[in-house]
Formats: sequence, structure tokens, C-alpha cells
Amino acid sequence: MKKRWKILCLLLLACVLFYLHRHYHLTVDAFLAWQPENLFLTAMLLLLLFAVKSTLVFIPIMLPQILVGHLYPRDMAIFLNVLGLAVVMATPYWIGKKLGSAKMEQLIQKYPKIQKILTAQDDNQMAVCFILRACAVPPADIVTMYLGATGMPFVTNVIGGVLGSFPSMLLTTFLGANIRNPESPAFWQALILNIAWIVLSGLGFYLFKKVHSGKEVNQ
Repeated sequence: MKKRWKILCLLLLACVLFYLHRHYHLTVDAFLAWQPENLFLTAMLLLLLFAVKSTLVFIPIMLPQILVGHLYPRDMAIFLNVLGLAVVMATPYWIGKKLGSAKMEQLIQKYPKIQKILTAQDDNQMAVCFILRACAVPPADIVTMYLGATGMPFVTNVIGGVLGSFPSMLLTTFLGANIRNPESPAFWQALILNIAWIVLSGLGFYLFKKVHSGKEVNQ
């Protein structure tokens, strides 16, 4: 059922893109040159896109963040992406709270590596929220659903998650701001920094998991 839902969403997205290309001659160059007339309405739609992303899970958060960085001046883009992060932390949290802990326990069992780390939340909840987002732990939205279902305080989840995601968000916003000039040094610098952060966050997750596993053994 889950795979069918993903396939249906991808087909719907493909149909929308085909329609826009066929009737409005939407191309990559045209999209990059496009500037919205109503920036406030566009901002609301982008925040809605963040909410949709957090429910579909498989859509990378980088996509709306790059779009925001592309459409808005730097300071406004950072502000909107921070709001987007808050939306991404809040939406799956309340979904998990609605589903309940029993349902989420079944779902999280598919990710044994994450399940071990989640046992650390009793020691320092804010630190766990920070690490899970800073290390780009997949699937982050499902993890947030689990935290909501198991009683993690809402404010702790949002603040820890936003702080953990902030460095990655800044780099992605920088990438979006320079996406119009893919041949420029600024674009390549942003791209390299994003790749480096992904590698470092993966290493950080591995080290955190190893340290926490070591504590469990000593206990």
C-alpha cells in the first residue's frame, strides 16, 4: 500500500510537470528566470509545500529550501526556510501523536539502527532531537512521528530539530541563491559545501550510534 501511494504521488507530479510544459512551455531556463508577483502568497504556498513534503517523507527537504533560496533575497529566504523547518518538525509530530505509539512502534521496527538511538531520548531529549536532524538521519519525518507518538514535548522537538537542521538549511539556501549561475564559483562552492555536510553528517550519525551502543554495552 505504501509503495502504491508513492507511485501514485510520483505519477501525479509527472502529470503536473507535463501539463505545465505542454501548455505553458515551462522549461528549466524559464523556471529559473521566473519571479512571483505576489511574494506573500508564494511564501504561503511554499510553507504548504514544506508541510506536504513532511507527510510524503520521500521528497527531499532540499527541494523547497533551494526554491526559497532561489526566489527570495538572502535574509528573507533564511527566515522562510526557518519557518519551513518548524513546519517540517510540527506536521509529522502531530501525525505521530494522532496515530499513537503502538502504530509507530510497528513502523519504527523497520529501522533498527534508529531504534537504538531513540532509546537515548530519556537521557537528553533536546540533544537527541538535535542529533537526529543534524545528522540527517533517514527517514527523519518518520522519526519525528515516532517522537510525537511517544510523548516528546512539542517545543523540545521543534527547537532541537530546527537547531540541528539549521547548518544544512543555510548551505542549501546558499545553493538556491546561486542556482541561476551553475558555472559560477559561488554555485560550485555551495554545491561542494552541501556534499561535504552530507558526508560529515553521515559520519556524525555513525559516531553517535557507535558511542551510544558502547554505553549500552557498558551498562
